[in-house]
Amino acid sequence: MKTLFTFSLAAALMVAPAVHQATAAADDSYQQNDLLLYFLNPTGTSGTDQIAFFSLGSTWSVFRNAATPTDPNYGTVINLGNINTILTSTYGADWAGLSSSLYVGAAGNNGSTSGLSSAVSNGDFARTVYVTKPRAGAGSLGQANSSAAVVNIGNSAGVAGQIAGANSPAGNTNVTANPFVLPNAGNTSLKSLNENNPFGPTGAPATAYGAIQGGLIGPLSAGTYNYGSVSNVALGLDLYRVTPSTNGTTAWQNSNNITGVTAGQGYFLGTITLSSDGEVNFVVRSDAPPVTDDYTVWAQGYPGANLTDKEGDYDNDGFKNVAEYAFGTDPTVGNKALSSATVASNNLSVGFFRRSTTNSEAPAYSVLSTTNLVSAFTNNAASISILTNAAPPGYQAASFTQPVAGSKFFYRIQATLPPAN
Repeated sequence: MKTLFTFSLAAALMVAPAVHQATAAADDSYQQNDLLLYFLNPTGTSGTDQIAFFSLGSTWSVFRNAATPTDPNYGTVINLGNINTILTSTYGADWAGLSSSLYVGAAGNNGSTSGLSSAVSNGDFARTVYVTKPRAGAGSLGQANSSAAVVNIGNSAGVAGQIAGANSPAGNTNVTANPFVLPNAGNTSLKSLNENNPFGPTGAPATAYGAIQGGLIGPLSAGTYNYGSVSNVALGLDLYRVTPSTNGTTAWQNSNNITGVTAGQGYFLGTITLSSDGEVNFVVRSDAPPVTDDYTVWAQGYPGANLTDKEGDYDNDGFKNVAEYAFGTDPTVGNKALSSATVASNNLSVGFFRRSTTNSEAPAYSVLSTTNLVSAFTNNAASISILTNAAPPGYQAASFTQPVAGSKFFYRIQATLPPAN
């Protein structure tokens, strides 16, 4: 059956736009306005009482400015370092596989936290915070793939103050180096686990800092995926900048060249990625149109599965990822065939799934045949019928029928992708 019912491809799919690599200067110690990455393994077997901190650099100079269209880093990948050593020593060598227990998030603030301040610091209004939301899989390169962070304006001083207190070396005597793990046997003035963890000690809370709905953190993915040029991503965190005001001064707009921002509503800056080898990168946002070719849309329906390589075979069942796309099978579960065949009343009937005929980017399907497996397959006059049988979302059940009397024939279903735009 596998020999009889195969497919061929005649066009390449659109690929994500290329990005180039930049490198951020490493911080030797925590600074007041840094963005901190936090790790907690509350229900695991290793490091259950420890929080790993890692400073990613200045909220405004590394992250906010890079997301300005006029900045040379706009649309690029900024490497932030590798933290595999500290994660291994804290949570074990298998830390990248702790998808059910290891939670990660990031937060930072810039400027005054006072509810009465109208000062502007490094282009940020007082009480401006930088917080993450877990990304729902790869999504489109340079585009958000999470719910935006929203802060109630009335609580902005409290949120900014809590973040500053947890991140500041002056406010937290335990935060003295980069990276750092709490508790530490050499430190006798440790705060409690809950006090040092801005996200809650038992995983992902429904509300972060008492004001941000949905929390800020997420668990590691059950699998890895590629995001642009960044490979083996175990977790993606979309970074948002939330300012409490856009009135009274133009300093913030002038500094960032961004308009149309709503106070309290998070503005997407880019995505922090953690790869399974401990590499941390910041993929800066891009205004390039999202990649919406049909294969990519289909692949996004399987979050956690790395289906970037069309010629790959994610579930190792012998069928390429692009074949499973064309014929509507699950690329994460082994399949024995891409079609089925029955013989009745001297007729061979072959059934399969095809992308919906209403989809302008769907492959074109045709039937080929040959009298032997030495000669080339040629177009067959058999017509493909659309059936009313149940089919996966985005697909239709289809079939073709041929008589079995007379000469021997071999048949092939060909799915031809449209040319890339």
